[in-house]
Amino acid sequence: MTLHRVIRRVLVALLVVASSLVAVQVPAHAVDYRLEILNGTFNGRPGDQLFFNVAVPANADIEAVLNDPAATVLARVSAPLVSRDAAIAAARGDDYVADAEVVLGVDTLRRITIDTAPAYQVLI
Repeated sequence: MTLHRVIRRVLVALLVVASSLVAVQVPAHAVDYRLEILNGTFNGRPGDQLFFNVAVPANADIEAVLNDPAATVLARVSAPLVSRDAAIAAARGDDYVADAEVVLGVDTLRRITIDTAPAYQVLI
């Protein structure tokens, strides 16, 4: 595998890792919280279903929102990362311009267990 291909795969992975989820309980109360992605689909074609396994939030209030059937989740994905600085900024959690957004119901988040650790699975 050439270095160019390795870099391209890493950038695609960072693109997805840079995606954030924002849980909205009511329109007047929005919480910006970036969930920690454990693993998932990092390559796909248009029309493919994507999944991401995310860690249970350390903040109990955020976890309560993820279990509230009235809440919605806004998934945001950044534009392709084309420079080292952009990849570092994404890994650091800096703000970014969203290339795509999708609103999901929290029923999209399914509680799962990975090995012995609790987690959530997000299906898009």
